[in-house]
Amino acid sequence: MKNADKKSLNQEIDKQIEAASVLSTTYPEQDVELMIVERLLKKRGAEIRKSEVDSFKQQAISTLGTDHEIGFNDAERGFLQAALADGRTGFKEFIESIPIDTPLCEDGTKMVNNGNQKKNIMSALGLVEGVNRSLYRDDAFNVSVYPLDDKIGLLIIDGSRSRYTQVFAWNAAGLYAELTESDAALTINAMLGIEINKTQVAEVAQAVAENYVRPIDTVALTGQIGTEGPEEAAEHIEAQPCANVAAEGFLAEKLRELDASPDRDKIIQAAIDGKLEGAEGAEPALTAQYLLGDGTGVPGLRRELSDKGKDGGRAGTFEAKIGCAFRQEFDANGAPILDGGNIARVPGTTKYTGTTEKIGGFFPQFLDFAMQNNMLTADQIVFLSDGATWLRNMQVRLCPTAIFIVDFYHAAEHLDEVIGLLRFHSAEKQEEFAEKCRRQLEFGDIGQLAALIRSKKNSSNEEKVEKKLAYFECNADRMRYGLFRAAGIFIGSGVIEAACKTIVGKRLKNAGMHWSKKNANGVIALRCAICSDEFAAPGAALPAA
Repeated sequence: MKNADKKSLNQEIDKQIEAASVLSTTYPEQDVELMIVERLLKKRGAEIRKSEVDSFKQQAISTLGTDHEIGFNDAERGFLQAALADGRTGFKEFIESIPIDTPLCEDGTKMVNNGNQKKNIMSALGLVEGVNRSLYRDDAFNVSVYPLDDKIGLLIIDGSRSRYTQVFAWNAAGLYAELTESDAALTINAMLGIEINKTQVAEVAQAVAENYVRPIDTVALTGQIGTEGPEEAAEHIEAQPCANVAAEGFLAEKLRELDASPDRDKIIQAAIDGKLEGAEGAEPALTAQYLLGDGTGVPGLRRELSDKGKDGGRAGTFEAKIGCAFRQEFDANGAPILDGGNIARVPGTTKYTGTTEKIGGFFPQFLDFAMQNNMLTADQIVFLSDGATWLRNMQVRLCPTAIFIVDFYHAAEHLDEVIGLLRFHSAEKQEEFAEKCRRQLEFGDIGQLAALIRSKKNSSNEEKVEKKLAYFECNADRMRYGLFRAAGIFIGSGVIEAACKTIVGKRLKNAGMHWSKKNANGVIALRCAICSDEFAAPGAALPAA
Protein backbone atom coordinates (compact mmCIF):
# COMPACT_ATOMS: atom_id res chain seq x y z
CA MET A 1 0.00 0.00 0.00
CA LYS A 2 1.40 3.42 -0.94
CA ASN A 3 2.10 5.98 1.77
CA ALA A 4 -0.72 8.19 0.49
CA ASP A 5 -3.15 5.26 0.69
CA LYS A 6 -1.95 4.42 4.22
CA LYS A 7 -2.46 7.99 5.31
CA SER A 8 -5.94 8.05 3.80
CA LEU A 9 -6.87 4.76 5.47
CA ASN A 10 -5.58 5.94 8.88
CA GLN A 11 -7.57 9.15 8.57
CA GLU A 12 -10.71 7.19 7.75
CA ILE A 13 -10.13 4.88 10.75
CA ASP A 14 -9.64 7.84 13.11
CA LYS A 15 -12.75 9.51 11.74
CA GLN A 16 -14.96 6.44 12.22
CA ILE A 17 -13.57 5.66 15.70
CA GLU A 18 -14.36 9.22 16.77
CA ALA A 19 -17.97 8.75 15.61
CA ALA A 20 -18.32 5.23 17.02
CA SER A 21 -19.85 6.01 20.41
CA VAL A 22 -23.12 4.32 19.33
CA LEU A 23 -21.29 1.08 18.52
CA SER A 24 -19.52 1.14 21.88
CA THR A 25 -22.85 1.47 23.68
CA THR A 26 -24.61 -1.16 21.59
CA TYR A 27 -21.78 -3.72 21.74
CA PRO A 28 -19.90 -3.06 25.01
CA GLU A 29 -18.16 -6.44 24.82
CA GLN A 30 -16.61 -5.81 21.41
CA ASP A 31 -13.31 -4.14 20.46
CA VAL A 32 -14.91 -1.34 18.43
CA GLU A 33 -11.59 -0.10 17.02
CA LEU A 34 -10.75 -3.58 15.77
CA MET A 35 -14.23 -3.95 14.24
CA ILE A 36 -13.81 -0.69 12.31
CA VAL A 37 -10.33 -1.56 11.06
CA GLU A 38 -11.49 -5.00 9.87
CA ARG A 39 -14.49 -3.53 8.02
CA LEU A 40 -12.42 -0.83 6.29
CA LEU A 41 -9.74 -3.33 5.23
CA LYS A 42 -12.43 -5.64 3.78
CA LYS A 43 -13.97 -2.67 1.99
CA ARG A 44 -10.62 -1.69 0.47
CA GLY A 45 -10.00 -5.31 -0.50
CA ALA A 46 -13.37 -5.51 -2.21
CA GLU A 47 -12.61 -2.31 -4.14
CA ILE A 48 -9.29 -3.73 -5.35
CA ARG A 49 -10.63 -7.21 -6.20
CA LYS A 50 -12.25 -7.42 -9.59
CA SER A 51 -15.76 -8.84 -9.36
CA GLU A 52 -16.70 -12.16 -10.94
CA VAL A 53 -19.24 -10.32 -13.08
CA ASP A 54 -16.58 -7.95 -14.46
CA SER A 55 -14.20 -10.83 -15.13
CA PHE A 56 -16.83 -12.85 -16.96
CA LYS A 57 -18.03 -9.77 -18.85
CA GLN A 58 -14.53 -9.11 -20.23
CA GLN A 59 -14.09 -12.77 -21.13
CA ALA A 60 -17.48 -12.97 -22.86
CA ILE A 61 -16.99 -9.73 -24.83
CA SER A 62 -13.55 -10.85 -25.98
CA THR A 63 -15.12 -13.84 -27.78
CA LEU A 64 -17.55 -11.75 -29.85
CA GLY A 65 -16.81 -11.87 -33.56
CA THR A 66 -14.41 -14.80 -33.18
CA ASP A 67 -14.74 -18.49 -34.04
CA HIS A 68 -15.31 -19.12 -30.31
CA GLU A 69 -18.05 -16.56 -29.81
CA ILE A 70 -20.06 -17.35 -26.68
CA GLY A 71 -23.72 -18.24 -27.22
CA PHE A 72 -26.36 -15.92 -25.76
CA ASN A 73 -27.84 -18.58 -23.47
CA ASP A 74 -24.41 -19.58 -22.23
CA ALA A 75 -23.65 -15.92 -21.55
CA GLU A 76 -26.83 -15.52 -19.55
CA ARG A 77 -26.03 -18.60 -17.46
CA GLY A 78 -22.47 -17.37 -16.98
CA PHE A 79 -23.58 -13.94 -15.76
CA LEU A 80 -26.04 -15.58 -13.36
CA GLN A 81 -23.34 -17.78 -11.82
CA ALA A 82 -20.92 -14.84 -11.66
CA ALA A 83 -23.52 -12.66 -9.96
CA LEU A 84 -24.24 -15.43 -7.45
CA ALA A 85 -20.50 -15.83 -6.79
CA ASP A 86 -20.16 -12.07 -6.14
CA GLY A 87 -23.24 -12.23 -3.93
CA ARG A 88 -21.78 -15.10 -1.90
CA THR A 89 -18.53 -13.19 -1.40
CA GLY A 90 -20.33 -10.11 -0.19
CA PHE A 91 -22.75 -12.13 1.91
CA LYS A 92 -19.88 -13.93 3.63
CA GLU A 93 -18.23 -10.62 4.48
CA PHE A 94 -21.54 -9.34 5.81
CA ILE A 95 -22.11 -12.43 7.99
CA GLU A 96 -18.60 -12.28 9.44
CA SER A 97 -19.08 -8.57 10.23
CA ILE A 98 -22.19 -9.13 12.36
CA PRO A 99 -21.31 -8.26 15.97
CA ILE A 100 -22.31 -10.68 18.73
CA ASP A 101 -22.51 -10.43 22.49
CA THR A 102 -20.55 -12.81 24.67
CA PRO A 103 -22.98 -15.51 25.89
CA LEU A 104 -23.33 -16.23 29.61
CA CYS A 105 -22.68 -19.43 31.55
CA GLU A 106 -25.28 -21.07 33.77
CA ASP A 107 -23.85 -19.19 36.78
CA GLY A 108 -24.09 -15.81 35.02
CA THR A 109 -20.39 -15.44 34.20
CA LYS A 110 -19.22 -14.94 30.62
CA MET A 111 -18.33 -17.89 28.46
CA VAL A 112 -14.78 -18.26 27.16
CA ASN A 113 -14.04 -17.50 23.49
CA ASN A 114 -12.34 -20.58 22.04
CA GLY A 115 -11.49 -18.98 18.71
CA ASN A 116 -13.10 -19.22 15.30
CA GLN A 117 -14.58 -22.28 13.60
CA LYS A 118 -15.47 -22.35 9.90
CA LYS A 119 -18.87 -23.47 8.64
CA ASN A 120 -20.30 -23.85 5.15
CA ILE A 121 -23.68 -22.10 5.02
CA MET A 122 -26.30 -22.95 2.41
CA SER A 123 -28.03 -19.74 1.35
CA ALA A 124 -30.38 -18.52 -1.37
CA LEU A 125 -27.18 -17.40 -3.17
CA GLY A 126 -25.71 -20.90 -3.03
CA LEU A 127 -23.10 -22.44 -0.73
CA VAL A 128 -21.16 -19.82 1.24
CA GLU A 129 -17.96 -21.62 2.20
CA GLY A 130 -15.76 -21.20 5.25
CA VAL A 131 -17.76 -18.67 7.25
CA ASN A 132 -15.86 -17.82 10.46
CA ARG A 133 -17.92 -18.01 13.67
CA SER A 134 -16.69 -17.62 17.23
CA LEU A 135 -16.98 -20.70 19.44
CA TYR A 136 -17.77 -20.06 23.11
CA ARG A 137 -17.42 -22.62 25.90
CA ASP A 138 -18.80 -23.17 29.38
CA ASP A 139 -16.36 -25.82 30.60
CA ALA A 140 -18.13 -26.30 33.94
CA PHE A 141 -21.25 -27.57 32.19
CA ASN A 142 -19.47 -28.83 29.04
CA VAL A 143 -21.53 -26.51 26.82
CA SER A 144 -20.39 -25.14 23.44
CA VAL A 145 -22.31 -22.46 21.55
CA TYR A 146 -21.99 -20.50 18.32
CA PRO A 147 -23.89 -17.24 18.98
CA LEU A 148 -23.65 -16.18 15.33
CA ASP A 149 -25.64 -19.26 14.23
CA ASP A 150 -28.45 -18.21 16.56
CA LYS A 151 -28.30 -14.56 15.58
CA ILE A 152 -28.67 -15.20 11.83
CA GLY A 153 -31.37 -17.79 12.54
CA LEU A 154 -30.02 -20.88 10.80
CA LEU A 155 -32.79 -23.45 10.43
CA ILE A 156 -33.27 -25.76 13.40
CA ILE A 157 -33.40 -29.45 12.45
CA ASP A 158 -33.87 -32.06 15.18
CA GLY A 159 -33.15 -29.47 17.86
CA SER A 160 -29.85 -28.16 16.43
CA ARG A 161 -28.86 -25.28 14.17
CA SER A 162 -28.25 -26.59 10.66
CA ARG A 163 -26.28 -24.98 7.83
CA TYR A 164 -29.39 -23.66 6.03
CA THR A 165 -30.45 -20.00 6.07
CA GLN A 166 -34.14 -19.31 6.50
CA VAL A 167 -34.54 -17.81 3.03
CA PHE A 168 -32.99 -20.89 1.41
CA ALA A 169 -35.04 -23.22 3.63
CA TRP A 170 -38.36 -21.54 2.84
CA ASN A 171 -37.55 -21.49 -0.89
CA ALA A 172 -36.71 -25.19 -0.77
CA ALA A 173 -39.86 -25.98 1.24
CA GLY A 174 -42.01 -24.08 -1.26
CA LEU A 175 -40.60 -26.22 -4.09
CA TYR A 176 -41.00 -29.42 -2.05
CA ALA A 177 -44.65 -28.53 -1.41
CA GLU A 178 -45.28 -28.33 -5.17
CA LEU A 179 -42.85 -30.87 -6.67
CA THR A 180 -41.53 -34.30 -5.85
CA GLU A 181 -38.40 -34.36 -3.70
CA SER A 182 -36.29 -35.29 -6.74
CA ASP A 183 -37.67 -32.50 -8.94
CA ALA A 184 -37.29 -29.96 -6.13
CA ALA A 185 -33.63 -30.96 -5.69
CA LEU A 186 -32.96 -30.76 -9.44
CA THR A 187 -34.55 -27.29 -9.62
CA ILE A 188 -32.50 -25.95 -6.70
CA ASN A 189 -29.28 -27.42 -8.08
CA ALA A 190 -29.91 -25.97 -11.54
CA MET A 191 -30.68 -22.49 -10.21
CA LEU A 192 -27.85 -22.21 -7.67
CA GLY A 193 -25.21 -24.49 -9.17
CA ILE A 194 -25.00 -26.57 -5.98
CA GLU A 195 -25.48 -30.21 -5.07
CA ILE A 196 -28.29 -31.01 -2.68
CA ASN A 197 -30.12 -34.34 -2.77
CA LYS A 198 -33.79 -35.17 -2.37
CA THR A 199 -33.33 -36.45 1.19
CA GLN A 200 -31.80 -33.15 2.25
CA VAL A 201 -34.61 -31.20 0.55
CA ALA A 202 -37.23 -33.27 2.39
CA GLU A 203 -35.40 -32.81 5.70
CA VAL A 204 -35.29 -29.03 5.24
CA ALA A 205 -38.92 -28.82 4.13
CA GLN A 206 -40.22 -30.93 7.01
CA ALA A 207 -38.31 -28.69 9.46
CA VAL A 208 -39.94 -25.63 7.87
CA ALA A 209 -43.36 -27.32 8.06
CA GLU A 210 -43.05 -27.45 11.85
CA ASN A 211 -43.45 -23.66 11.82
CA TYR A 212 -46.97 -24.09 10.42
CA VAL A 213 -48.19 -26.71 12.89
CA ARG A 214 -49.56 -24.64 15.75
CA PRO A 215 -49.16 -26.09 19.25
CA ILE A 216 -52.67 -26.51 20.63
CA ASP A 217 -53.44 -25.61 24.25
CA THR A 218 -56.59 -27.70 24.67
CA VAL A 219 -57.13 -26.51 28.25
CA ALA A 220 -57.13 -22.86 27.19
CA LEU A 221 -59.38 -23.58 24.23
CA THR A 222 -62.00 -25.43 26.23
CA GLY A 223 -61.88 -22.60 28.74
CA GLN A 224 -62.87 -20.13 26.00
CA ILE A 225 -65.60 -22.28 24.52
CA GLY A 226 -67.39 -24.82 26.70
CA THR A 227 -67.61 -28.40 25.49
CA GLU A 228 -69.69 -30.31 28.07
CA GLY A 229 -73.04 -29.21 26.72
CA PRO A 230 -72.11 -29.63 23.05
CA GLU A 231 -70.65 -33.10 23.69
CA GLU A 232 -73.93 -34.21 25.26
CA ALA A 233 -75.78 -32.67 22.32
CA ALA A 234 -73.52 -34.58 19.93
CA GLU A 235 -74.38 -37.88 21.63
CA HIS A 236 -78.05 -36.96 21.50
CA ILE A 237 -77.86 -36.31 17.77
CA GLU A 238 -76.08 -39.62 17.26
CA ALA A 239 -79.02 -41.38 18.89
CA GLN A 240 -81.66 -39.20 17.23
CA PRO A 241 -80.17 -37.88 14.00
CA CYS A 242 -83.21 -35.76 13.15
CA ALA A 243 -82.61 -33.50 16.15
CA ASN A 244 -81.31 -30.00 15.44
CA VAL A 245 -80.26 -27.20 17.79
CA ALA A 246 -81.98 -23.89 16.89
CA ALA A 247 -79.59 -21.70 14.95
CA GLU A 248 -78.80 -18.17 16.12
CA GLY A 249 -77.59 -15.07 14.29
CA PHE A 250 -78.95 -12.48 11.87
CA LEU A 251 -79.18 -14.97 8.98
CA ALA A 252 -80.92 -17.55 11.18
CA GLU A 253 -83.51 -14.90 12.04
CA LYS A 254 -83.81 -13.94 8.37
CA LEU A 255 -84.48 -17.58 7.46
CA ARG A 256 -87.29 -17.73 10.00
CA GLU A 257 -88.81 -14.53 8.61
CA LEU A 258 -88.62 -15.80 5.03
CA ASP A 259 -90.14 -19.13 6.03
CA ALA A 260 -93.09 -17.33 7.67
CA SER A 261 -93.62 -14.90 4.79
CA PRO A 262 -96.83 -15.28 2.72
CA ASP A 263 -94.64 -14.72 -0.35
CA ARG A 264 -92.22 -17.47 0.70
CA ASP A 265 -92.53 -19.57 -2.46
CA LYS A 266 -92.27 -16.57 -4.81
CA ILE A 267 -89.15 -15.32 -3.03
CA ILE A 268 -87.55 -18.76 -3.23
CA GLN A 269 -88.37 -19.19 -6.91
CA ALA A 270 -86.93 -15.77 -7.70
CA ALA A 271 -83.68 -16.73 -5.93
CA ILE A 272 -83.56 -20.04 -7.84
CA ASP A 273 -84.06 -18.09 -11.08
CA GLY A 274 -81.07 -15.91 -10.19
CA LYS A 275 -83.07 -12.84 -9.11
CA LEU A 276 -81.50 -12.47 -5.70
CA GLU A 277 -82.22 -9.41 -3.61
CA GLY A 278 -78.77 -8.15 -2.66
CA ALA A 279 -76.65 -5.03 -2.35
CA GLU A 280 -74.16 -4.54 -5.18
CA GLY A 281 -71.01 -2.89 -3.85
CA ALA A 282 -72.68 -1.70 -0.62
CA GLU A 283 -70.84 -0.88 2.60
CA PRO A 284 -70.44 -4.07 4.66
CA ALA A 285 -72.01 -4.01 8.13
CA LEU A 286 -72.49 -7.69 9.04
CA THR A 287 -70.31 -10.75 8.49
CA ALA A 288 -70.98 -14.46 8.13
CA GLN A 289 -68.07 -16.77 8.86
CA TYR A 290 -68.19 -20.11 7.03
CA LEU A 291 -66.52 -23.21 8.44
CA LEU A 292 -66.07 -26.34 6.32
CA GLY A 293 -64.45 -29.73 6.78
CA ASP A 294 -63.82 -32.89 4.79
CA GLY A 295 -61.61 -35.96 4.67
CA THR A 296 -59.68 -37.63 1.85
CA GLY A 297 -57.46 -40.69 1.57
CA VAL A 298 -53.65 -40.59 1.31
CA PRO A 299 -51.69 -43.62 0.03
CA GLY A 300 -49.67 -44.74 3.03
CA LEU A 301 -46.77 -46.95 4.02
CA ARG A 302 -47.91 -50.51 4.62
CA ARG A 303 -46.62 -50.57 8.20
CA GLU A 304 -48.83 -47.59 9.12
CA LEU A 305 -52.06 -48.76 7.51
CA SER A 306 -55.02 -50.38 9.22
CA ASP A 307 -55.76 -54.08 8.80
CA LYS A 308 -59.44 -53.19 8.49
CA GLY A 309 -60.06 -51.59 5.11
CA LYS A 310 -63.45 -50.64 3.67
CA ASP A 311 -63.80 -53.90 1.73
CA GLY A 312 -62.63 -56.15 4.55
CA GLY A 313 -59.00 -56.30 3.44
CA ARG A 314 -56.01 -54.21 4.46
CA ALA A 315 -56.46 -50.47 3.96
CA GLY A 316 -54.49 -48.82 1.16
CA THR A 317 -54.80 -45.28 2.52
CA PHE A 318 -55.05 -43.30 5.74
CA GLU A 319 -57.31 -40.27 6.00
CA ALA A 320 -56.22 -36.66 5.90
CA LYS A 321 -58.68 -34.12 7.28
CA ILE A 322 -58.92 -30.62 5.83
CA GLY A 323 -60.63 -27.57 7.31
CA CYS A 324 -61.50 -24.32 5.59
CA ALA A 325 -62.85 -20.92 6.61
CA PHE A 326 -63.98 -17.90 4.62
CA ARG A 327 -66.05 -14.77 5.17
CA GLN A 328 -69.09 -13.28 3.45
CA GLU A 329 -70.36 -9.74 3.99
CA PHE A 330 -73.87 -8.27 4.25
CA ASP A 331 -75.26 -4.75 4.52
CA ALA A 332 -76.96 -3.35 7.60
CA ASN A 333 -80.31 -4.82 6.50
CA GLY A 334 -78.87 -8.34 6.16
CA ALA A 335 -78.80 -8.28 2.36
CA PRO A 336 -75.78 -10.06 0.83
CA ILE A 337 -73.21 -7.82 -0.81
CA LEU A 338 -73.02 -8.90 -4.44
CA ASP A 339 -70.19 -8.94 -6.92
CA GLY A 340 -71.50 -8.85 -10.48
CA GLY A 341 -74.93 -9.98 -9.28
CA ASN A 342 -73.58 -13.00 -7.38
CA ILE A 343 -72.80 -13.70 -3.75
CA ALA A 344 -69.05 -13.83 -3.15
CA ARG A 345 -66.38 -14.69 -0.64
CA VAL A 346 -64.43 -11.74 0.73
CA PRO A 347 -61.03 -11.80 -1.06
CA GLY A 348 -58.13 -12.87 1.12
CA THR A 349 -60.30 -14.49 3.82
CA THR A 350 -60.19 -18.10 2.59
CA LYS A 351 -57.89 -20.04 4.92
CA TYR A 352 -57.04 -23.72 5.32
CA THR A 353 -55.82 -26.15 7.94
CA GLY A 354 -55.20 -29.89 7.79
CA THR A 355 -53.74 -32.92 9.47
CA THR A 356 -53.32 -36.68 9.26
CA GLU A 357 -54.47 -36.99 12.87
CA LYS A 358 -57.69 -38.79 13.72
CA ILE A 359 -60.83 -36.90 14.76
CA GLY A 360 -59.58 -36.54 18.33
CA GLY A 361 -56.52 -34.66 17.07
CA PHE A 362 -58.31 -32.74 14.34
CA PHE A 363 -61.04 -31.28 16.55
CA PRO A 364 -58.80 -29.12 18.81
CA GLN A 365 -56.79 -28.05 15.76
CA PHE A 366 -59.96 -27.05 13.91
CA LEU A 367 -61.32 -25.31 17.02
CA ASP A 368 -58.14 -23.24 17.28
CA PHE A 369 -58.29 -22.55 13.53
CA ALA A 370 -61.94 -21.46 13.76
CA MET A 371 -61.18 -19.10 16.63
CA GLN A 372 -58.25 -17.62 14.71
CA ASN A 373 -60.72 -16.97 11.88
CA ASN A 374 -63.33 -14.95 13.76
CA MET A 375 -65.65 -17.71 14.99
CA LEU A 376 -66.28 -15.83 18.23
CA THR A 377 -66.68 -12.37 16.67
CA ALA A 378 -68.64 -13.01 13.46
CA ASP A 379 -72.32 -12.00 13.35
CA GLN A 380 -73.24 -15.42 11.94
CA ILE A 381 -71.58 -18.84 11.73
CA VAL A 382 -72.43 -21.17 8.84
CA PHE A 383 -71.13 -24.75 8.87
CA LEU A 384 -71.04 -26.50 5.49
CA SER A 385 -70.25 -30.19 4.98
CA ASP A 386 -71.20 -33.29 3.03
CA GLY A 387 -73.32 -34.42 5.98
CA ALA A 388 -70.89 -37.02 7.33
CA THR A 389 -71.68 -37.97 10.92
CA TRP A 390 -68.23 -37.03 12.27
CA LEU A 391 -68.58 -33.54 10.77
CA ARG A 392 -72.11 -33.12 12.08
CA ASN A 393 -70.99 -34.10 15.57
CA MET A 394 -67.97 -31.79 15.33
CA GLN A 395 -70.26 -28.89 14.41
CA VAL A 396 -72.44 -29.56 17.44
CA ARG A 397 -69.41 -29.50 19.73
CA LEU A 398 -67.80 -26.53 17.99
CA CYS A 399 -70.69 -24.18 17.21
CA PRO A 400 -74.06 -25.74 18.11
CA THR A 401 -76.06 -22.62 17.18
CA ALA A 402 -74.54 -22.26 13.70
CA ILE A 403 -76.56 -22.67 10.54
CA PHE A 404 -75.66 -26.19 9.34
CA ILE A 405 -75.99 -26.85 5.61
CA VAL A 406 -75.49 -30.16 3.84
CA ASP A 407 -73.71 -29.47 0.57
CA PHE A 408 -76.30 -29.32 -2.23
CA TYR A 409 -74.19 -31.28 -4.70
CA HIS A 410 -73.70 -34.19 -2.31
CA ALA A 411 -77.45 -34.21 -1.73
CA ALA A 412 -78.02 -34.26 -5.49
CA GLU A 413 -75.67 -37.25 -5.81
CA HIS A 414 -77.62 -39.10 -3.11
CA LEU A 415 -80.85 -38.28 -4.95
CA ASP A 416 -79.51 -39.82 -8.17
CA GLU A 417 -78.65 -42.97 -6.19
CA VAL A 418 -82.20 -43.22 -4.84
CA ILE A 419 -83.74 -42.71 -8.26
CA GLY A 420 -81.42 -45.42 -9.60
CA LEU A 421 -83.12 -47.90 -7.26
CA LEU A 422 -86.60 -47.24 -8.71
CA ARG A 423 -88.16 -48.91 -11.75
CA PHE A 424 -89.44 -47.07 -14.82
CA HIS A 425 -90.98 -48.14 -18.11
CA SER A 426 -88.50 -46.07 -20.11
CA ALA A 427 -85.45 -43.85 -19.78
CA GLU A 428 -87.63 -40.88 -20.70
CA LYS A 429 -90.01 -41.60 -17.81
CA GLN A 430 -87.05 -41.91 -15.43
CA GLU A 431 -85.58 -38.58 -16.53
CA GLU A 432 -88.98 -36.89 -16.25
CA PHE A 433 -89.35 -38.22 -12.69
CA ALA A 434 -85.77 -37.26 -11.83
CA GLU A 435 -86.39 -33.68 -12.97
CA LYS A 436 -89.41 -33.40 -10.64
CA CYS A 437 -87.31 -34.68 -7.76
CA ARG A 438 -84.46 -32.26 -8.49
CA ARG A 439 -86.90 -29.33 -8.44
CA GLN A 440 -88.17 -30.41 -5.02
CA LEU A 441 -84.61 -30.74 -3.74
CA GLU A 442 -83.64 -27.34 -5.16
CA PHE A 443 -86.70 -25.84 -3.50
CA GLY A 444 -85.72 -27.53 -0.24
CA ASP A 445 -89.03 -29.30 0.26
CA ILE A 446 -87.72 -32.61 1.59
CA GLY A 447 -91.17 -33.76 2.77
CA GLN A 448 -92.63 -33.61 -0.74
CA LEU A 449 -89.46 -35.11 -2.19
CA ALA A 450 -89.69 -38.12 0.13
CA ALA A 451 -93.40 -38.56 -0.65
CA LEU A 452 -92.72 -38.43 -4.39
CA ILE A 453 -90.01 -41.10 -4.16
CA ARG A 454 -92.12 -43.36 -1.92
CA SER A 455 -94.87 -43.25 -4.53
CA LYS A 456 -92.55 -45.15 -6.89
CA LYS A 457 -91.07 -47.76 -4.54
CA ASN A 458 -92.17 -51.38 -4.39
CA SER A 459 -91.60 -54.40 -2.17
CA SER A 460 -88.38 -55.38 -3.95
CA ASN A 461 -86.61 -52.07 -3.36
CA GLU A 462 -88.42 -50.70 -0.32
CA GLU A 463 -85.68 -51.43 2.22
CA LYS A 464 -82.92 -49.83 0.15
CA VAL A 465 -85.08 -46.84 -0.78
CA GLU A 466 -86.04 -46.17 2.85
CA LYS A 467 -82.39 -46.35 3.91
CA LYS A 468 -81.49 -43.75 1.29
CA LEU A 469 -84.44 -41.54 2.19
CA ALA A 470 -83.33 -41.47 5.83
CA TYR A 471 -80.36 -39.37 4.72
CA PHE A 472 -82.72 -36.68 3.44
CA GLU A 473 -85.28 -36.80 6.23
CA CYS A 474 -82.65 -36.70 8.98
CA ASN A 475 -81.05 -33.68 7.30
CA ALA A 476 -84.25 -31.92 6.21
CA ASP A 477 -83.51 -28.80 8.27
CA ARG A 478 -80.03 -28.68 6.74
CA MET A 479 -81.40 -28.98 3.19
CA ARG A 480 -83.65 -25.89 3.04
CA TYR A 481 -81.84 -24.90 -0.12
CA GLY A 482 -84.54 -22.55 -1.41
CA LEU A 483 -84.57 -20.52 1.80
CA PHE A 484 -80.76 -20.55 2.01
CA ARG A 485 -80.53 -19.18 -1.52
CA ALA A 486 -83.16 -16.54 -0.83
CA ALA A 487 -81.13 -15.35 2.16
CA GLY A 488 -77.99 -15.15 0.02
CA ILE A 489 -76.18 -18.03 1.74
CA PHE A 490 -73.72 -20.39 0.02
CA ILE A 491 -75.15 -23.91 -0.30
CA GLY A 492 -72.18 -25.68 -1.91
CA SER A 493 -68.98 -26.92 -0.30
CA GLY A 494 -67.01 -26.72 -3.54
CA VAL A 495 -64.23 -24.74 -1.84
CA ILE A 496 -63.42 -27.62 0.55
CA GLU A 497 -63.79 -30.24 -2.19
CA ALA A 498 -61.32 -28.26 -4.29
CA ALA A 499 -59.02 -27.93 -1.25
CA CYS A 500 -58.87 -31.72 -0.84
CA LYS A 501 -57.76 -32.01 -4.45
CA THR A 502 -55.37 -29.04 -4.40
CA ILE A 503 -53.82 -29.47 -0.96
CA VAL A 504 -53.78 -33.27 -0.75
CA GLY A 505 -54.45 -34.88 -4.13
CA LYS A 506 -52.14 -32.80 -6.30
CA ARG A 507 -49.05 -33.51 -4.19
CA LEU A 508 -49.72 -36.68 -2.19
CA LYS A 509 -51.68 -38.89 -4.59
CA ASN A 510 -49.38 -39.16 -7.60
CA ALA A 511 -48.60 -42.57 -9.09
CA GLY A 512 -46.34 -44.76 -6.99
CA MET A 513 -46.39 -42.52 -3.92
CA HIS A 514 -46.64 -43.96 -0.40
CA TRP A 515 -46.41 -41.59 2.54
CA SER A 516 -45.68 -41.81 6.23
CA LYS A 517 -48.27 -39.94 8.28
CA LYS A 518 -45.57 -37.62 9.64
CA ASN A 519 -44.24 -36.56 6.22
CA ALA A 520 -47.74 -36.26 4.74
CA ASN A 521 -48.69 -34.06 7.69
CA GLY A 522 -45.72 -31.79 6.90
CA VAL A 523 -46.70 -31.47 3.24
CA ILE A 524 -50.31 -30.68 4.19
CA ALA A 525 -49.14 -27.99 6.64
CA LEU A 526 -46.99 -26.37 3.94
CA ARG A 527 -49.67 -26.50 1.27
CA CYS A 528 -52.32 -25.13 3.65
CA ALA A 529 -50.00 -22.19 4.42
CA ILE A 530 -49.35 -21.61 0.71
CA CYS A 531 -53.05 -21.75 -0.24
CA SER A 532 -53.86 -19.44 2.68
CA ASP A 533 -51.25 -16.86 1.52
CA GLU A 534 -49.44 -17.34 4.83
CA PHE A 535 -46.24 -18.96 3.56
CA ALA A 536 -43.20 -16.73 3.96
CA ALA A 537 -39.83 -16.89 5.70
CA PRO A 538 -39.72 -15.12 9.09
CA GLY A 539 -39.37 -11.38 8.62
CA ALA A 540 -40.73 -11.43 5.06
CA ALA A 541 -43.87 -9.50 4.18
CA LEU A 542 -46.98 -11.60 3.59
CA PRO A 543 -49.36 -10.80 0.70
CA ALA A 544 -51.87 -8.12 1.66
CA ALA A 545 -55.34 -9.45 2.46
